[in-house]
Parts: sequence; C-alpha cells; structure tokens
Amino acid sequence: MGVLLLGTSASPGGAQEPVADLSLDLLGGVTVPVGDAAKVAGTGPLLAIGLNHRINERFSLTTEFHHSELTRSGRRIVEATDIQLSRASLGVELRLLSPGSRWQVGSRIGAGLTRVGTNPTRSLPGTGFNVFNITKINTDAFSLTGGIQVGRRLGGLTPFLRTQLELHFVGSNLGVLRGVDQSISESGPIIGVPVQFGLRFRL
Repeated sequence: MGVLLLGTSASPGGAQEPVADLSLDLLGGVTVPVGDAAKVAGTGPLLAIGLNHRINERFSLTTEFHHSELTRSGRRIVEATDIQLSRASLGVELRLLSPGSRWQVGSRIGAGLTRVGTNPTRSLPGTGFNVFNITKINTDAFSLTGGIQVGRRLGGLTPFLRTQLELHFVGSNLGVLRGVDQSISESGPIIGVPVQFGLRFRL
C-alpha cells in the first residue's frame, strides 16, 4: 500500500489535464491593405481554416488555408481594383505564457504560396463601374506572415483574436497597377494586415 501511495505522489503528471496534440482553427475577419495595395483597394473580408500539431508545451506546427478580398466598394476614387489573395502556408506557433494558464498568448510565423488576382475597374460619375484596359495580376507569389494571437481556453474551445502582417511577393507584377495609380512602385510586395476572430477546437 505504501509503495502504491509513493508511486502516485511521485508522478508529477498524474493530476494534469491531457493536452490534445491536434487542434483546428476556424477564423473570419477583415484584411486591411497597406502601402501600394491601399492606393487601389480597400478593406475586405477574409475566411481561414488552420490545423495545429502540438510538438511540446511551447511549440506547435501550423498549416493554414486563407482567403481574403481587398475590395473596391465604397472607395471615392476614379480607378480601383479588387485584389484576391488565396494562401496556403506552413509555420510555427510559440506559446508565450505558462502552459497551465487559461490565457493563451502566442507568436506565429509562416511561409507559403499565394494565388494573387486583380480586377481593375474605372468608376465614372453616374455610370457605376466599368472595366478598363490595363493588365490584370494573375500569378502565384511566395508569401511570409508573422503576428500574434491572444485567446482564453474555455474547456475544449479557445476563442481568440489574431492579427498579423502578410507580405505577398508579386515582384514586377505590382507595376501593372500603375495603370490605376502612377505612384505605385514598379516592383514590390502586396501587403495586408488581417484582423481575425476565431475558435480553436481540440481534436
């Protein structure tokens, strides 16, 4: 009996709640364009889904599929474009607080491939939107993301807020948007800042 009690008290993980190795993220929100992208497009909606594989108490591997639309609606300018960004990426999440805390704060970085498309239009007074003759972007681009996530665990669910910086390296393809705004750089990235609300489910 004494051996049994000793073995129980010596097991540090005996009373700890098991942590799932896999979790699923479902997200929605908006993406705010930055830099050259903000000259031709406005804030638009996003949807994303992610799968996380916990490696240890601090680190998780992440996979994410993300789609956002930078829209022209509501912009009071003569020329504008929609920008569609469909991204698949791999990355890591580092947990910054104690693993026992119900608050979950983590930093995230990732890299992947984004399908970038645009739909340039011209708005004439009283006539609505009409397509005009400049080259559209329709390409795949390497992308980098980095940001922070704050959530609170509620049983098997964790509501969270995530914001990050996204760079989509379209290179000289960016220059075709100079037909919309001459101040746009001839080459460079499309930059967006997604603000996302989500739920994490343990699997």
